[in-house]
Amino acid sequence: MNYSIAYHPLISRDLANIDDFLTADSGPLVADAKAVLTVRGIRSLSTLPYFGSRRVTPGGKEYRIKVAGKAVIAFTIDDENREVFIVAITYGGMDWQSRVVSRLD
Repeated sequence: MNYSIAYHPLISRDLANIDDFLTADSGPLVADAKAVLTVRGIRSLSTLPYFGSRRVTPGGKEYRIKVAGKAVIAFTIDDENREVFIVAITYGGMDWQSRVVSRLD
């Protein structure tokens, strides 16, 4: 049985920032291709939610990360409701840890 995917309210901002960065750096075709890889990575979590590395915030909240291309997807898993909650999406060397901690703690 699949898990549903839910998103933190700031995910649209995360994705817009990544798109702006990639478009300016490499052009719209590359930005679009990277977006497709990121979406595929997110979708795969509906069937493989425990794929990725387990992490814990300094406040003790558990989350996982998955890398899709150069995007880092941080998420939590709610087995009772069968839901994967996407906490943050960053790209390349962006500081994903601080973003996740600020959104979970």
